[in-house]
Amino acid sequence: MKDGFTPIEIIVAKILAEIENKRLSLRTLMEEYFSKHPDESVVRGVVKAYTISVLKRYRIIDTIAEKVLGINLEGLSPFERNIVRSLIYEAKFRNVKLQRILKISKVLRNVSITRQDCLRIKKTPIKELLREFRGSERIGIEYSIPTWIVDYVIGILGKREAFKLFKAFNKKPPVWIRVNTLLIKPEKLFELLQKKGIYLEYDKDFRELLKVVDGHDKIVKLLEHKNGLFYIQDKSSLLVGYTLSPNALSKIWDMCSAPGGKTSHVYQLTEGKVSIIATEWKSNRVRNMVEILRRLHNYGVEIINSDAKKPPFNTKFDGIILDPDCSSLGRLGHSPEIRLWLEKDIICRYQQQQRRLLETASRYLKRNGVIIYSTCTLTLEENEQNVLWALDNLPLELENVEPRIGLPGLLGLDKTQRLYPHVHSTVGFFVAKFRYQ
Repeated sequence: MKDGFTPIEIIVAKILAEIENKRLSLRTLMEEYFSKHPDESVVRGVVKAYTISVLKRYRIIDTIAEKVLGINLEGLSPFERNIVRSLIYEAKFRNVKLQRILKISKVLRNVSITRQDCLRIKKTPIKELLREFRGSERIGIEYSIPTWIVDYVIGILGKREAFKLFKAFNKKPPVWIRVNTLLIKPEKLFELLQKKGIYLEYDKDFRELLKVVDGHDKIVKLLEHKNGLFYIQDKSSLLVGYTLSPNALSKIWDMCSAPGGKTSHVYQLTEGKVSIIATEWKSNRVRNMVEILRRLHNYGVEIINSDAKKPPFNTKFDGIILDPDCSSLGRLGHSPEIRLWLEKDIICRYQQQQRRLLETASRYLKRNGVIIYSTCTLTLEENEQNVLWALDNLPLELENVEPRIGLPGLLGLDKTQRLYPHVHSTVGFFVAKFRYQ
């Protein structure tokens, strides 16, 4: 680092501490940090990569702290805890000069890291540390995933598939871009980006979707992105728009619409010829969505800052998208920060919220209208169990999710679909289609 700049390790520790304190996304807190420190934006990419690497190893790092250094991280402040994590990461996994680690360690007030500590960290094999643990605990430490999630995923998928999934969570996730066909043809954008060093592949299922093979870090800086020629969106999300079949509808409601990707895709599929209302209860998300839709030239969407359970209208819709807040277990690879705070009891809380939203959706649906319900989690409670509850308690029947690009849902719900990172190169995702009886 140049003189006058905050060391990378300190920036990472500050952001990780904020993640623990506020339980917000890495993206949000990086935006917050660099908006306050614009002169440090030059290291933004490095900070992001560094932070993700620490998060994807955090349980191994914490085990080294406890077993090798005798440090109880839980007894430290969030900032000191994450300074220790950063320095252990450097001593074990990066080729960083010892003098730098010792210099940064001077900010610690309640613990210390010495030259001998660094040498012990370097020399201690991870396999030796793992021998002290058994079963799910060992797996959780090895893959830096909470133990309860290890037990849960093995319970629904079996060990073989679960291990494949855990490995996928710790690999660099693929990046997909949706071509804005309102402004440009996929073939033309493909050609433009290839000339700028962005290497792409066409998707076999969706013609407007391109997979970024190389050049991930460049795409958000491109003029084509700024001008709305494409939108970064996971492949799984496009299944929602296609299952909705929006061209056969006249009025659509996206209940929990931010950041606006699914809303925008439906607008694109219909070329703006269908009435779309998008509600979102968090005002900061609304502001972000307005900017995104404007950039994509989606001017016909009516955006309302409102709680979807209490919408400020009495309109009936023939198509509703419900992608509610969820436990996000399918995003452990894309958003590794959630590993720091996910707790098992959050599943039941989300399940109750989701059921209230499903009940609301059914009340605002026209006869023969459809609801597309989706989540980015893996739990039965928020997916198949919610579908079974809806079928038992609401005037809805289940229809096939199409096209068939995923695997059949669990609990015998073959009409629903699940997508997995290790199978489909997407986030973990679930989609169900209901029709009002």
